Amino acid sequence: LNGAGATIAALLVGGYAADSSDLGCWQHDLDSVQASLVDVNPQAVADSNVYKLNNATMNDLWTAIQTIKTKGYDTLYFYFAGHGDFNGIELKSGEPPFDGYIKPYSSLAVYLRDTLQLKRLHILIDATQSGAAINDFLRNHLPVVNIITSTDSISRAYTHDGADTNSYYTWVWRQWSGSISPGVSTNWRILADSVRKHNDTVKSYQRAKDSSNAPLPYYNL
Repeated sequence: LNGAGATIAALLVGGYAADSSDLGCWQHDLDSVQASLVDVNPQAVADSNVYKLNNATMNDLWTAIQTIKTKGYDTLYFYFAGHGDFNGIELKSGEPPFDGYIKPYSSLAVYLRDTLQLKRLHILIDATQSGAAINDFLRNHLPVVNIITSTDSISRAYTHDGADTNSYYTWVWRQWSGSISPGVSTNWRILADSVRKHNDTVKSYQRAKDSSNAPLPYYNL
């Protein structure tokens, strides 16, 4: 492919949202991550190669994956913000009553890792118990997979209160991504430890607030 950033794409997905606050927060997450990827290294990721889905169904995700496949990208940045559990991420059902359902990480890994002919797959999942995704994505040697998750396989993730805010892990990642160079791929790796330390701080704060029965500024994803 010709042109700056033509071989690198980003697929940014917001999960099922039962209310407007969640929907707005995850849209803000998607916009923020897009800005970080493009601003940090505009020669690597072009706006025209960013695909965004919010309140996404599996059909939405599959259609985007098929579009990406036809473009011949060799590198993909996949980002998810939303609800989840040990088994997978929560997407919107494509059939009535159009509520949420869990898409297993094992299936998601097949779609992203095996369907696309990639050399590199970079993943950031901001959801509760998202650490459970790691084994499914790292089972094969190709493509080269770099995965960051907001939690381990047993812990909760959090979002700030309000539709115009970010999920907490994404917010901290966004701050750090604007301050570290030389490029997106490097940033995606080295931010993991720093962001996790901030997430640990939030969990400590959560425990302290739980014990005092005070209102909580963060909500479970």
